[in-house]
Amino acid sequence: MTLAEFVAVLNQFHFTRRINAVHMHHTWRPNHAQYAGRASIEAMWQYHTQHNGWSDIAQHITIAPDGTIWTGRNWNLAPASASGHNGNSIAGPFMFEMIGDFDKGRDPFAGAQRHTALQVVAHVQHRFGLPDDSLHFHNQMSTKTCPGSSISYAATVQEVRKIKATLGRRDAAGAVPADDRTTELLQAQRYTSIVSRARGQEAEALAEPAEEGMSRQQLLLLTSAPKDLPKTGRRAAAGIRTARGTGELTTAQRQLLRNHVVNLDQGRFSTDGAFSTTAADVDLLFSQALEQALQQAKAARRPLQLLVYAHGGLVSEKTGLASALRYIPWWKANHIYPLYFVWETGLTGTLGALIRGSSARQIGREITDLSDKLIERVVGPLGGQIWKNMKDSAEWASEADGGARYVAGKLQEFCAAHSAEVADGTLRLHAVGHSAGSIFHAHFLPTALQLGVPAFRTLHLLAPAIRVDAFMQRLAGLLGHGIEQLTLFTMRDKLERADTCSLFYRKSLLYLVHRALEADHDTPILGLETSLRADADVSWLLGLNGTGPARPAEVVWSSTTEATGRSSSTSTTHGGFDDDAATMESVARRVLGHHDIEPFPRTRELVDLWHEPVELPEEVVMLAQLQAESATPARLPVSAPPVATAGSNGHPRRRALCIGINSYPDAPLQGCVADAQAWAAALQKKGFTTELLLEANATRQNILDGIGAMLKTSRAGDVLVFHFSGHGTQLDDLSPEEDDRKDEALCPYDYARGAFVLDDDLRAVFRHVPAGVNATFFADCCHSGSIARLFGSGPAPAPAGQRARFMQARTRNLDFNVLHREFRATLPAESRRPADAGRTAMKVVNFSACLPEEVAYEANGSGAFTVRALRLLDKLATGITHSQFQEQLRRSFVRHTPAQHPTLDCAPTAENLPLLQPLAAPVRRRATAGTR
Repeated sequence: MTLAEFVAVLNQFHFTRRINAVHMHHTWRPNHAQYAGRASIEAMWQYHTQHNGWSDIAQHITIAPDGTIWTGRNWNLAPASASGHNGNSIAGPFMFEMIGDFDKGRDPFAGAQRHTALQVVAHVQHRFGLPDDSLHFHNQMSTKTCPGSSISYAATVQEVRKIKATLGRRDAAGAVPADDRTTELLQAQRYTSIVSRARGQEAEALAEPAEEGMSRQQLLLLTSAPKDLPKTGRRAAAGIRTARGTGELTTAQRQLLRNHVVNLDQGRFSTDGAFSTTAADVDLLFSQALEQALQQAKAARRPLQLLVYAHGGLVSEKTGLASALRYIPWWKANHIYPLYFVWETGLTGTLGALIRGSSARQIGREITDLSDKLIERVVGPLGGQIWKNMKDSAEWASEADGGARYVAGKLQEFCAAHSAEVADGTLRLHAVGHSAGSIFHAHFLPTALQLGVPAFRTLHLLAPAIRVDAFMQRLAGLLGHGIEQLTLFTMRDKLERADTCSLFYRKSLLYLVHRALEADHDTPILGLETSLRADADVSWLLGLNGTGPARPAEVVWSSTTEATGRSSSTSTTHGGFDDDAATMESVARRVLGHHDIEPFPRTRELVDLWHEPVELPEEVVMLAQLQAESATPARLPVSAPPVATAGSNGHPRRRALCIGINSYPDAPLQGCVADAQAWAAALQKKGFTTELLLEANATRQNILDGIGAMLKTSRAGDVLVFHFSGHGTQLDDLSPEEDDRKDEALCPYDYARGAFVLDDDLRAVFRHVPAGVNATFFADCCHSGSIARLFGSGPAPAPAGQRARFMQARTRNLDFNVLHREFRATLPAESRRPADAGRTAMKVVNFSACLPEEVAYEANGSGAFTVRALRLLDKLATGITHSQFQEQLRRSFVRHTPAQHPTLDCAPTAENLPLLQPLAAPVRRRATAGTR
């Protein structure tokens, strides 16, 4: 960002830390000559997080030689500036680093970089009212020369003092950026990395960058642009560079990938990253590349062996593409046509960072089975969410609009067009899945077969991470009826236990999945020997008991005594199967049906996948963070509600109040009245009596009276629904209970006089939900994420064709906060008192259209939340719980509207109660003699 943008963000950022000093550093390395823009920033981030084991890059911002400011650590987190001087989450320094080596005779501290650095110090001190001597050089807190022996502390303080003297009169940095850009930057500065949220930062209180004195190899991590890294540090071998940008791939490499790779992101075709795939690309792959390959095979009088490959969760997009570039030529040399699905999981870098963080915080250096249990406990909540989201991606790929589903359709068309070749064996199908690739194929293969794709002659699962029950449900029944032969390659239990994850977890990834990442702990996993032998059906299917007739499935246990043949494997790590020559050559021999093959490439450099950078898709990372944060560590027992009381007709009553407002004078909407009417119609189909409160009738008083009257006349056993579609906003909090000093508010029709419906108002009215009444509130508006706890900033610009349901509290001509204060002052004191904001006190179940910091959108005359929620209500079975409904909502938005995440807010005991159903009555024991 520019200096002007920095100043705007600094002045609007909501600090929860008290800034008491400014710490000034130079990077030393990279210096000016070594600076390579973003690549240098990423190299520093990688060094600080992967080598030093910190939660994020050390500094809050970095100042480049041209004066550009790069964002860094969340400003509300303590930096890793100087041992013993970093502060904590309550108070501490603001830290910045300047790219360069400013020791005498080295880089000049001058020009735009010097100007920006001095301005940054001045503006931070001005923002927090800090004295001149609150500026601290690194060399004042350590034995280092940082920020450089050529920079005078006294002269710097004097120049900063001069700048501060001007700040009261003018903005010396220049014009304030546009609101949209500032909002974007504010959101970026609030971002906390997945690792920061998963681990504590106690160890970083004594940390500092200390780049001076590093080894040569460590220096290379900071000073080398990607093209300069030695081959031992590259992720791709044989001269192939896996690039950060699309320009890193040569034309020949890109064409090779185009003919053999389908790149997916969250189940759909990936349109960004190092390599993109579109439906048109898939069309060409089948109509040209595969067509040509089939004709060549026929001319050579040999079959076309088409093999569909799905990599595992250990693989990021970059590594997946590099692997494809390396091994496609080997497959083709053996007359096998590979079709790779690269589905962008990047799981291992994330889990590795979490494991290292848990080790640093709780375990120390003693590695035992006890420490493994600690890691499982610490990594489980967040890692489990990431694992679940990864499995969702595998499933979404084969759903109606998924990229793998599209490929399956094209495969069916291709095989149908060449039915004669399928019949005479000229066209043959095979599949291979490594680790989580088994989960991918558990969805892809059934989908393909249902579409009419011919049977797959072989399926090879390498160290499969799929649950045993999922395998039995989705794949086992296809053996002999769509999958002719299944072979599992996996390790003996002794090797599984000797494997490691990120050096600290002393077992294989499959054990981590088995014990921590799956929702049910100790879930049987297909790749674990102990799980296979413990399940009688699987053991029989795979012939593990050694008796009975031949079966269409078998296991090859690693490590075998023979390194050649069709049943060999020498992999001793979970992640090593797809690079193990014995394993891959065995797969090729089984596909081809003969022994004579081209040898597998044996030139792979050592790549530590567990230390790869965290590269999950952003929406997956954020979703996992939010899910993990909202999860309760231990569920409270669900207390039985009072006995349901029948209504006058002998049944519990179902009633609903649906509110919709379009006609806002300053920011009209289009879909809210339609939303309210749609909710009323949908609920009527489910037996609800509905009332509508629309447009001018939806005043603040009428909304609160309508909710209150329905609550007052309800009784145990009733089911109540309240729905609101309209604008939401944020207002200054006039009471101290909100963490962010903002109140969340619904905008009624008469909002212009300051009559907003605050979260406090809703909490107060819903305190009166009678015992035994199931009350649910659906809010389709912006900043409705909690109705109780709000944080964040104003909304981002709405996408094309969509309208945000958010009203700014401050406009150019009017500040609604003033009207809000005046209106609240007229209310009785009891009405102004904030209600209990805790979750455990909640008597209503609240479903909201988006997270508190997000925007709820409408398009085509309806709210996105309303469309998806009503669609689910229409098709879901009776008895679904609140948490299950929320999960279905979440999935529908992640796939189609990833910028909007619906939320569930309720008491922990209500999460597993039934949606829109009478609360179950407890079984009451009739008193008998001798009991009371």
